Amino acid sequence: NGINTASYNPEKDPHIEAAFSAKNISGKAECKKALQIELALPERDVPLLTMISRLVPAKGLDIVREVIDSIIDSNDMQFVLLGTGDPEYENWFHALEDRHRDKARCIIKFDGPLSHRIYAAGDMILVPSRSEPCGLTQMIGCRYADVPVVRATGGLRDTITDCSLGSGNGFVFENYDAGSLYEAVTRALNVYAACENW
Repeated sequence: NGINTASYNPEKDPHIEAAFSAKNISGKAECKKALQIELALPERDVPLLTMISRLVPAKGLDIVREVIDSIIDSNDMQFVLLGTGDPEYENWFHALEDRHRDKARCIIKFDGPLSHRIYAAGDMILVPSRSEPCGLTQMIGCRYADVPVVRATGGLRDTITDCSLGSGNGFVFENYDAGSLYEAVTRALNVYAACENW
């Protein structure tokens, strides 16, 4: 398993506002501003937490629902979700957007080009799966500097190592519970605030 590195290449991606690479990441700021305009979010330089997922229980949405309101309320940030799935989750995330009009957008559809724009704009991508045999989202996130925040299970454990101790490529939490997810996102936001470390 793996991703198509030609299709998912921020240096040549036709779906994103500005090209960027690991050596020159400046184009990400333009991508974030363009997505904010597209989704009618305030154009602000704040951390953008993203989630691109099927909206089904295996993807960890039950624990996301327990804490995402608190995460959004407690931080100067924005949140963008893209996905479809169980109507219960679709309706819940529509309501989340209504509760946080200046900070959250939940797009309930499948849209490949939009997913590229979200990856390119995002600062961190949430992948809190209950189980994940391989997982592509976290790999694409790494490709676009949308730093993964993942649960240590299956392919997520295999591909993402926690960077809190100075090396690694994301933020990892072990236990499948809302408190552990909250702590991992908070760690990511705190590192983001320390620009040099980020």
